[in-house]
Amino acid sequence: MAMSIRFQLLALVALAGVVVSLYFLYASPMPLQKRAVREPPGYAAWKKRLAAEAEAQQLLEEQEDAKRGIVVKHPPHIRLNEKIRKIDTAVCISGQIRSLHLVYKNLIRNVFSQLGTRDVFMLLVDNDGSAKAFVSSKEGKAALREMGVTDYRLHKQKPLSTETKGKPYVYKKEGIQGWFQQLDGFRLCNEMRHAYERRTNTEYKWVMRLRPDIACVEPIAPVKSYKRGQAYFTDFQAYTGYNDKIALLPPEGFDTYASQLEYARNFTGTLAPEGFLKTVFETYQPTMEKNLVDFLCATVLPNGVWKNRHTEKFVDVVRKHGEGRAALGGKWASSPQKRKPQT
Repeated sequence: MAMSIRFQLLALVALAGVVVSLYFLYASPMPLQKRAVREPPGYAAWKKRLAAEAEAQQLLEEQEDAKRGIVVKHPPHIRLNEKIRKIDTAVCISGQIRSLHLVYKNLIRNVFSQLGTRDVFMLLVDNDGSAKAFVSSKEGKAALREMGVTDYRLHKQKPLSTETKGKPYVYKKEGIQGWFQQLDGFRLCNEMRHAYERRTNTEYKWVMRLRPDIACVEPIAPVKSYKRGQAYFTDFQAYTGYNDKIALLPPEGFDTYASQLEYARNFTGTLAPEGFLKTVFETYQPTMEKNLVDFLCATVLPNGVWKNRHTEKFVDVVRKHGEGRAALGGKWASSPQKRKPQT
């Protein structure tokens, strides 16, 4: 019995010695001094190997693109030593909210569903508080959620200088001030996209320009069917040039699109906005192939009436598909109102 107690005491003494040794081994002798973080064995090599594998995968994808005739240059913001978040399409929506509550389900069905993986950025003009009221409402919150909006901003417009070297014609009641405000909206929405790209190390194949008051008669073609590096504009317009309702562009093309305000101030000719947009792309993106395609869309007024600068082809498609009448209670403008150019 005495022998057993002696062994137990020896064991306790030995255990206490081990505990004390471990304490002095791992505890800091200076409690106020921050201890260095000890990385697991091989951690640095493992991290370096991951970075090398990511870079090798990136190079492989670029080589595959080159075989298909696609030359992709990474934007300066891309950090190749980190995982690149690759997304098919960034959607940039800018303008007055108007009839977004009427068209957003149509856009989800006929546009967003065709864009592959996507991020959605919205710049909503809020001069009178209507945009704030909408996004704060139950219906507005549901719309933003269903659209998958990545980021949005409410924008109160301030008067812009309208001094230009030329005298552009502007086919809208707001005149040059209204046009410049629209161009400034493109710029601000593009800045939102760039800020998100830098923050998340994201790279987009496409950027889509979209107005918040349009709807489509039928689904657009899947984004994978468009040729990388080319620009696509809707072919339904009344004036010579490129319409601003919807456009699908490579990122560098949208940077040009969003820089129109700067170009407009230094433009010396006389053009309507759509002709000006065409001139901008011919001047600053001369090697980019431009295409006019069947984005069958129309403006939807707050009263639910669909309007388009009608062409025979558009009217025929509407008659066949009937999306406009079915989606919004059968309201369809019989003919567009003619407007005189304003300077």
